[in-house]
Formats: sequence, structure tokens, C-alpha cells
Amino acid sequence: MKILLVEDDPTLGEAVMLAVRQAGFAVDWSRDGVQAETALKTYAYDAMHVLIAAMKRADSSDPAKYLAELPKTDYQGVTGHIRFDAKGDLAGGAVTLYQVKNGKWQTLETVQSGK
Repeated sequence: MKILLVEDDPTLGEAVMLAVRQAGFAVDWSRDGVQAETALKTYAYDAMHVLIAAMKRADSSDPAKYLAELPKTDYQGVTGHIRFDAKGDLAGGAVTLYQVKNGKWQTLETVQSGK
């Protein structure tokens, strides 16, 4: 499971992000509502393409048929390379943390999950 953290206070955001990671969850940290909304739209875009590809492989829009095709996903999306492990979890997903300094976005860290 991935959690979207929306927090503009760097100290609080860092503390919450670390606690959530220690609890075993992946975290995307957005510093404001606009950034969070953009992140959600981007993931929705990739999710739509993954579902459409599964429907094409199943030659059906019936969930009972196309859901069985999801584990076969191997899709290069806007958010990264999308594929699933044997448990159905995202394999090799990445989370990138950004910070705004002097009005410019700076990458803090990109964390890659196990492949």
C-alpha cells in the first residue's frame, strides 16, 4: 500500500513520513494540495492505461475476465515502470520526495522498492 502524505511543514512532514515508512508503508509526500492533486491525476492516468491493456488482453470489459490479466502487466507509464509481484503488489515502484527552496523544486530523495 502507498500513502499520499500532504503536509507543508517540513519538520512535521519528515516525522510523519519516517513513522509511516517504519510502519511498512510506501509514502509519496506532497507539500501542498495542488501537488497532491497532480500526483493523484498522474496515478489515475497510468491506472486507466493498465486496466485498458488488461481488457485488451482479455478481449473483454468483464472484470471477471480482465482482472485475471492484471498480473501480466508490464507497462511503462508516466509514474514509472508498472508490473506486479506474485502477491499482486506493485513491483519496483519508486517514491520521489521534493522540496521547494527559493521557489524552485529540488529532489530530496527517490526510494526504489524491491524488484
